[in-house]
Amino acid sequence: MILSALKQISILFIGALFFWGCSTGANGMYDTFFVGEHGMQYFIHPIEFAGLQETSGSAQLDFTCRYKNAETDSSIVNISLIGQTGTRSLDSIVIMNSTIKFALKNPEVMFVEREKSNVVSRFTAKTQTALIKNLFAQTDWRIEVYSSQNILRYTAGSKAKSIIEDVNYAIFSLF
Repeated sequence: MILSALKQISILFIGALFFWGCSTGANGMYDTFFVGEHGMQYFIHPIEFAGLQETSGSAQLDFTCRYKNAETDSSIVNISLIGQTGTRSLDSIVIMNSTIKFALKNPEVMFVEREKSNVVSRFTAKTQTALIKNLFAQTDWRIEVYSSQNILRYTAGSKAKSIIEDVNYAIFSLF
């Protein structure tokens, strides 16, 4: 009985520590985590982009960034390409807005899986946090995905632009 009570108290304590160190902000658009001497870590939930070609489908970008006192850390950018066919290899992903343009070279495939009637190809790459901050300063994002087969192009719709603006205000304007 005493052991069971200790287990329950331990579980409650660990749960409280988890919730104390993690919070969700801006209508669930991102999560923040306190990571001790490394400052804060931000996970920005997937933002959806519409394909400009009939065969493009859609793309979703999510980001993991850390910040303490300077934008010196790297950030992780993940992209999911959602369409009729999948791919296991990309040459690069170019992300741009009206003021900045940068490339993620040789992104690493995470998985390719069927999801209902679509195929999801997910890739990951690292870049500088300062680039991500500058990207979020404008909402007119465009994405170009290069592979040996073709170029896929995506753009931010009104919902994506609203999310970008809200995340910039909540996170990057504080850097």
